[in-house]
Amino acid sequence: MLLLGTAAAALLMLPPATGQAATGLRDVVLVGNSVSGSVSFLDGHTFANLGSFNVIPDLAQRLAAMNPVERAAYAIVRQQEGGDRFADDVYLSPDGRTLYVSRGNLDDVVAFDLAGRTMRWRHQVAGFKADHAALSPDGTRLIVSATTVARAEVLDTATGALVASVATGTYPHANDYSADGSRIYNSSIGITALPRVLDFAKGDKLVTVIDAHTFAVLRTYRFAEGIRPAVFTPDGTTMYAQLSYLNGFVEYNLVTGRITRTVPMPFSPAGQALSP
Repeated sequence: MLLLGTAAAALLMLPPATGQAATGLRDVVLVGNSVSGSVSFLDGHTFANLGSFNVIPDLAQRLAAMNPVERAAYAIVRQQEGGDRFADDVYLSPDGRTLYVSRGNLDDVVAFDLAGRTMRWRHQVAGFKADHAALSPDGTRLIVSATTVARAEVLDTATGALVASVATGTYPHANDYSADGSRIYNSSIGITALPRVLDFAKGDKLVTVIDAHTFAVLRTYRFAEGIRPAVFTPDGTTMYAQLSYLNGFVEYNLVTGRITRTVPMPFSPAGQALSP
């Protein structure tokens, strides 16, 4: 699975392109390669592949350190995810010097010094799976979903220390900062291992709104299905989200807490030919 992230700049130890500043900084696009456990750096303008960075240099060590319960959980998560997922989300610090990676199946978050190609810190996430993450606009906090314990963990990006742990819906998934950086939206998808006929048993599918400074829960929105990718308008009044089992998206009023529009998307011929 490929996960795409963008960053303003990165210190890549590569010669800068014509017209770029002599600082060694350049615009890049990050692609997290989940199976290989690497991050590819693409030029932010030409999309040429600049090289890759190994984000699982300690894989053998991590696997060897697992106790029998952790190893069994690792195998179960790996089976449910359809294989290895070592780069669930990737971010760069604002100065482009540090790469942060949520390593899903390894249940941790790590920070790498790009210039030195060394691991700065590692944080073990509660439960058995780390999921999507978000970096605060000022780069000082990283929030990551601890899927199996229904929590969102807030980390100090300088040290990897746990700053806060916030209750969420069942199987928290995405994290998104508001445009002004004052709120965090955590979206949960429910227990994905269960089939649709057992939707009632999947748990709470919520959007949890968190104060980005105090990490107090400000409000929750309940949905009938899991909340998949979502975007939030800059004024904080509207969310557009794709929901589980919906081939389309909804427009959701964050003031009234109601769906205002459901927009179905057309199936391709290949999609129409699929059977359940």
